[in-house]
Amino acid sequence: MGIVIDTVKGELRLPQDKLTRLTSLLAEWQARKNCKRKELESLIGLLNHACKVVRPGRPFLRRMIDLLQAVHRPPNSRVPIKLAHGFRADLAWWVEFVVQWNGTSFLHPPSSLPIHLYTDASGSWGCGAWYERSWFQVKWDARVEALSIAEKELIPIIVACQAWGEQWKGLQVLCHSDGSGRLEVSLEQTQGHDAPVAYSGVRRGQAGMLPLASLH
Repeated sequence: MGIVIDTVKGELRLPQDKLTRLTSLLAEWQARKNCKRKELESLIGLLNHACKVVRPGRPFLRRMIDLLQAVHRPPNSRVPIKLAHGFRADLAWWVEFVVQWNGTSFLHPPSSLPIHLYTDASGSWGCGAWYERSWFQVKWDARVEALSIAEKELIPIIVACQAWGEQWKGLQVLCHSDGSGRLEVSLEQTQGHDAPVAYSGVRRGQAGMLPLASLH
């Protein structure tokens, strides 16, 4: 598999030699303006493998995959593919965080109990969250009001991770929310439309370092 299983630290991570090769490859891609289809397929394959241990990485493959799917050419085509802004933005995330978050996928003992986080968001007023005996509420400002409800549902999770994340390291977090369907999309990060908000939240709150699941 090419993955180190560290039972002492309770984590999975890429071995150092593979991590070094990946960071060098990412630096090379930053200097490129176009690529061939097979080269893009190879890069996506490598990063998809890295997502097994770099948990927040999957949303930042979405626009790379979208770029590949938008190219209607034979697999062996030599016609160059222009690397769009969305591709470069996702590539920048990998360059900045692949080393920092390598090895943050914790192995949970079967007896570990999840942390329960309760969140809610409204379309017009604001959002809030409750965890054990702690809670917060936030009123939307003008910058947030224009966001979709799916994006707003994600915000209290990000704020909660900023507020209480240090207490949750190494634990599972079960998020209870009325918008479970929207949260599952946001947490699994397989939809390109949620990527901008996810990117902002992951950079600030490092929510991706915690194993999150949603429950309706």
